[in-house]
Amino acid sequence: MQAIIPRNHPFDPLFRKLASGSRIVIISGLPGVGKSLYVNEFYRIAENEGKNVTVIQWDIARKSFETPENLRLFPMIDGEVHAGFKLMVGKWLLDFIERWLSVSSPESGLLLIEAPLVGHRMIEVVSKNIPASIAAVMESGLTTVVVPIPTTEVRQRIEHARSRDVDDDAVDWKGAKPSVLLKIWQDVYRIGVKMGYRTQLAENSYDPGLYEFVFRQVCRHRKMVPILVKDAFEVQMDSEDALHKLESAVPDKVEVGLLRDWVLRTYSDEEIMKSITDMWHLQ
Repeated sequence: MQAIIPRNHPFDPLFRKLASGSRIVIISGLPGVGKSLYVNEFYRIAENEGKNVTVIQWDIARKSFETPENLRLFPMIDGEVHAGFKLMVGKWLLDFIERWLSVSSPESGLLLIEAPLVGHRMIEVVSKNIPASIAAVMESGLTTVVVPIPTTEVRQRIEHARSRDVDDDAVDWKGAKPSVLLKIWQDVYRIGVKMGYRTQLAENSYDPGLYEFVFRQVCRHRKMVPILVKDAFEVQMDSEDALHKLESAVPDKVEVGLLRDWVLRTYSDEEIMKSITDMWHLQ
């Protein structure tokens, strides 16, 4: 795998240190901050450090749940993932971590998770309510949440590129549509203000300080490392496609059916599901 982040960049030694001393690394953050790029770069570095890396990515895992029956029960509206899918994926993820910890090598095994967290997308990995069987690892320094935080200038370049490359009316696309990207930011903005962050900017305006403030609150039960992104790394189109080709763990058909039944049995209606996922920042 070809390197995208230069060897002399500050991210390189940070990723090497995390790769050598971690059991679980979670790369999180808003849509459009380059999470897939950092997942690929971390994967490359960890393998070079002799780690046996298992990857889980939100988009890939979630799509495995999108069977015709599940889409009928939990339809997508305006590009927004239904709360039922978010709950299924979160339960599957915790179950997977428990199984992985029981069979992987403590010396060489490393679990790399791309988890957006925002909007209850795999928020379970930073919740205080996790099984006791995985708490010892996840609540220690063996688990780290890495949060890329672009400067305002880099964020503007990302938004411009997303508007250029992804149309809101597109049927097939990669990453969040521009309108979804803006909506998620507005939600994070309102949460930050409600939590006590003071800003003079309007909710449509990106604020890296508010972004970090909210994620520090959301990740308060885990070790979190924010990384300020001052550079917009150039990715060629063939490399861009390669960013989405890592082998990622997914549930099998039996698990998908069992988790659908679990959601329907545990949550009596859609309003209850949505009320829980809307409170993702308080998990």
